[in-house]
Amino acid sequence: MASVPVSLGEHESLMTEVQVRSPSTATAATTAATTMKHKRPTNWLKAYLCQNKMTFGLCLSLLLAITIVMSLLFLYALHTRLRPQQKLCLTPECITLAADTYNAMDVTVDPCEDFYQFACGNWDKSHPIPEGRSVRSSFESFVNDVVDLYRELLRKPVLSTEPDAVRKLKTFYQTCISTERDSPAVENATYHILMQHLDRFGGFPPLYGEQWQSKSSLERLLATLHLEFNIEPLFELKVAADDMNNSQHIILINHPSLFLQASAAYESGEEIDAYLNFMVSVATSLGVDRSQARSEMQRILTFEKAIANIRDDQPSNTVMDFYKKISVGELQQMVKSINWTVYFHIVFKEYIPPDQSIVVLYASQYMEDLERLIRRFDIRTMTGYALWRVIASLVPDLSKTFREAHYELARLTQGAALNGIGSHCLLNRADETFAQSMTYLYLKSQSDDNIREELQEVILNIRSTFYETIKRNTWMTNDTKKVALAKAQLMSEFIAYPLEALNETYLNISHAHLNIAFDNHLNNVINLLGNEVRKNIALFRKPVDKNQWMTSSAQVNALYDSNRNAIIIPVGMTRPFLYSSKFPHFVIYGRIGMVIAHEIIHGFDTNGRYFDEHGNLNQWWNNETDATYRETERCIVEQYSNYTYEQVNMTLNGNTTRSENIADIAGTELAFLAYKQWLKVHGDERRLPLLDNYTHEQMFFIAFSQIWCGNYLNERLRKDIRDMIHTPFRYRMIGSLHSSHHFSRVFQCKENAKMNPQTKCTVF
Repeated sequence: MASVPVSLGEHESLMTEVQVRSPSTATAATTAATTMKHKRPTNWLKAYLCQNKMTFGLCLSLLLAITIVMSLLFLYALHTRLRPQQKLCLTPECITLAADTYNAMDVTVDPCEDFYQFACGNWDKSHPIPEGRSVRSSFESFVNDVVDLYRELLRKPVLSTEPDAVRKLKTFYQTCISTERDSPAVENATYHILMQHLDRFGGFPPLYGEQWQSKSSLERLLATLHLEFNIEPLFELKVAADDMNNSQHIILINHPSLFLQASAAYESGEEIDAYLNFMVSVATSLGVDRSQARSEMQRILTFEKAIANIRDDQPSNTVMDFYKKISVGELQQMVKSINWTVYFHIVFKEYIPPDQSIVVLYASQYMEDLERLIRRFDIRTMTGYALWRVIASLVPDLSKTFREAHYELARLTQGAALNGIGSHCLLNRADETFAQSMTYLYLKSQSDDNIREELQEVILNIRSTFYETIKRNTWMTNDTKKVALAKAQLMSEFIAYPLEALNETYLNISHAHLNIAFDNHLNNVINLLGNEVRKNIALFRKPVDKNQWMTSSAQVNALYDSNRNAIIIPVGMTRPFLYSSKFPHFVIYGRIGMVIAHEIIHGFDTNGRYFDEHGNLNQWWNNETDATYRETERCIVEQYSNYTYEQVNMTLNGNTTRSENIADIAGTELAFLAYKQWLKVHGDERRLPLLDNYTHEQMFFIAFSQIWCGNYLNERLRKDIRDMIHTPFRYRMIGSLHSSHHFSRVFQCKENAKMNPQTKCTVF
């Protein structure tokens, strides 16, 4: 609050398809038979009525009278059942919304006992997980609709009249999903391209066994892989704003990502077995001798597990505790096995003096442990691991044999296959590099581009409500409250898309150095990866432009940027389900309003609260207020840690998800208060048919809750509980409402009701 051209590659979709038989084919064969069957009775009836005109007239009059009486009875019933018609919203949008909302609910359930089942019970029943998928949710369906729209736009022919950047985007996408990728000629060319890149470092060690010889030092290997493939096997390096002085870009070093993402995955016997089988399958497809492949890949896996063992996925400390600014010389003393002067010279094309404090570490302990780990392993093993990470990252872009091995890994670890190739091409490859081009295409396809202006009233209302909430709270001291209010008031907004999104000259310049062609997809991917790294490296030592969009406006996600003290609501988040100007405001505030409020609260969550009104890391909370906040945070951690997901009998980890839970709880409350303020100004609004027996305030909570309707396969649910920073659907909804006094009041829940616990953890 974190996702396919005309080809056989575009075969997977999150949405189920309903096939409707055409009447032209289904009934043509029966038309003649039906006519013949009824011909004689029809003619007989016609003759009889013609001979009895008086009887016919009486019957017709009686039929009309009965119709009129039935119509009046129906209208009376409708009037008494649905209340006066002028209070209902009967626009097409409202009728569709009402049907979707009502059909998702299980109204036989007491909302005070299980609000998830009440709001989503029938949605879950009517939306089983499609074969080959591991999860299905209302929000995922929304994301899928947006993705399908982009895929449709990208499948269209490349036109000479389009901006060059758009032509490159379409060329990339259509090459990515082309079935020609799996032709023998293209497969062979792709294989040789990959081998040529690997050979520059002595080749992939398992292909050569003990005969392998290194062609590169460790620091040169790491620097080159970062620049050309955006792969950082031992540590993550990027140019970013200095958290203590966010007007300047510095070098930020953190622990690396892992192929299995979470360190805990490397402690799971089942996942490790599946991963090793995947590694062996890929190695043999590359040409590694089958008799040696398992032992060779086990050697690499042992090193990867050692990396996982020194990472800290779930730190209990805060961003303030981890920040450490050091010089290149100090980094050299910490990790002596890497020549950092050489490494930085290759990456940044300049000499950085040893005494220059230009590096910010967020993983000091990890880097100290890394030095000891490097001393334990030889260069062959470390090169093998580094090149394996390159190969593994490119598997979805290789031939069908490699992709099938990847699908099998996903099936074994998540219970289902990965997204189809079209989704990979769009979300994992094109989205970041071509974000501006995708936004351009999207805006050109829409008739209404006033979304930013439409949302302003909602945003301003939520913000002003938050200001008043800060002023009224009693747990902040006056000094802290003053800074909190300043931070809220200075928070900037990036809504929908950048102003230059339709500027074709700007668009073409931003993609001018990117080489994309129809001849080979793997070459295109490598060009994309290198281009993204070069763009980031070019920011080094340059001042930070706080007005520049730093995320894709095409993605379906919302963000809070602590360095800019800014919320980001991309245009992909402003489509129906989450938002439409034609929705009632209890839906607008319950959905997109909650998203906006959620991101605002991130500025005051576990880590966001350590950044001041200018986006700099700064301890602006006094001890008294800080102690009170920590107590509330502890309450929230305990609340979520006491939830057990019955489906897999697994307890949630409230510490891992605490920042998101804070934003969920406080964001929902803030959006509700803003909606109440809207009602005070505008008065009651029309209700939805079928749902008019619920108040506007109750409908707010129903609309909010239906964002989180969803089903999981057991394997995926276990993995998400263990690894993800968001609470899974059911308790993401229930957790927010358990802490809401407003919810309990609105639904008149008794004191002993399950949805009205005695202890409520509130932040603002």
